[in-house]
Amino acid sequence: PICKIGRLRTSSAAEVMTVNPKTIPEGTIAEDAFAMMTTNKITALFEMGAEAPDKPVGLLHIHDLNRLGLG
Repeated sequence: PICKIGRLRTSSAAEVMTVNPKTIPEGTIAEDAFAMMTTNKITALFEMGAEAPDKPVGLLHIHDLNRLGLG
């Protein structure tokens, strides 16, 4: 469910987070990450570790890709 901005200030992260966020494996090419964001109409992806694929090692935001000239 989408929170109204007023309620957002009093909500916990668990109440507003995406339960199953989209992820990319460590080392994914920026263009592929951008394509995934575009296809899924999302603005961020968790980068999952090569050594531990169930552990995030980073967060990639669309603005990071915009700074590279994508989008």
